[in-house]
Amino acid sequence: MGNCCVVDEHQEEIQADVKYRTTNENNNGESNQKLQFRAVNMNRNYTGEKAQTKEDDKNELNFMQNTEEDEEIIQSTAVGPTLQQGNLETKKGNVSNKNEKPIFTTDRPVVVIKEEVKTVQPSNDDELKAQKKREEDKEQRRIFIEDFYTERLRAAEKRVGQFDSLNNSRKYNIHPTRLTSIIDNPNLTEIDLLIIDNDTIYWGQTNRLGHREGYGVLLKRGGIKTEGYWETNHLEVYGRHIDVDGLVSEGSYSNGILSGDGLESSETYEYVGQFDNGKKHGYGEYSSKKDIYHGEFKEGKRNGKGKLTMLPDKHEYQGDFVNGRLDGKGTFRWNYGDVYDGDFKKNKLDGYGTYTWKNGDVYVGAYVDGNKKGFGKMVWKDGKVYEGEFKDNKPVKA
Repeated sequence: MGNCCVVDEHQEEIQADVKYRTTNENNNGESNQKLQFRAVNMNRNYTGEKAQTKEDDKNELNFMQNTEEDEEIIQSTAVGPTLQQGNLETKKGNVSNKNEKPIFTTDRPVVVIKEEVKTVQPSNDDELKAQKKREEDKEQRRIFIEDFYTERLRAAEKRVGQFDSLNNSRKYNIHPTRLTSIIDNPNLTEIDLLIIDNDTIYWGQTNRLGHREGYGVLLKRGGIKTEGYWETNHLEVYGRHIDVDGLVSEGSYSNGILSGDGLESSETYEYVGQFDNGKKHGYGEYSSKKDIYHGEFKEGKRNGKGKLTMLPDKHEYQGDFVNGRLDGKGTFRWNYGDVYDGDFKKNKLDGYGTYTWKNGDVYVGAYVDGNKKGFGKMVWKDGKVYEGEFKDNKPVKA
């Protein structure tokens, strides 16, 4: 309890002790923390006046007694200058919040005591046990998922690399912000592992109806894997599908079908280019052990203008294609130096064209089914010239 006395006729010193003890209980009901606060309000100055009357002294004593008997934390919304010392704040003025009933009214500074609450930390043993349990669950999950993999699936993922959507999506003209806006949807739920049936599992995001939505991975026995961004159980915007044969289809998806820029990769070939309704359509680049093609596609086949390099001989053709074959106008260059420029039909010289040999001989005329047939002109490097009918690649002598 505080004491009050008159120091002299111009100054009064008042000391007020407020003690507060609180006990926080942890989950086991044991005492966790004890706090004790001491508030001292000193040196109230008066100028030009004598000491307080006995009645004033009595009021002051009553004020301090009430404060000690309440043994509560006094919180005030008083306005005015604030003095902060450690965990104590003193505010001078009247209560300004009309919705709160003031505990008392006085012109003295009001002591505000803030309680410190510390979170109960788990013991090291509990944390170690929890960590061990998480590691065991993670290992069991890995073993369970591995059972769905096949050697072809592993080989396919090794061939095309990790599914890195935020970086690889740029290859297919998909900006990463489109993807982040999908996965940041607050209405989606993260699923660690969902067993759909004995042959199908899923992990990733779902919507409130339980449909695959956001980012996720669908894995089926036999090595069929679909990974990417979902909307109502089908791939949308960007994804990757690997079938039972290890064929990888990755890129821009619409309603579960590869459409737009994408990749198609198998054990024997790779195509990077445009798709429509799941088929190669538009400009693309195709490469295999047999040939390399850069050009136009339609309905999954080479159609339109393109350039073909045949391997391993490296013969080259540049021109028109119809349903994957040389057809129309084009130029063919053999690796030994001969060149033909003219008409093609079903991969053969057919129509009208010019054939130039490496040694300098030149033929200009008609071709049928790959042979010189019909009217033509032959000029040999030694200057001889023949102009007339040809049959079976030879001049028809009169």
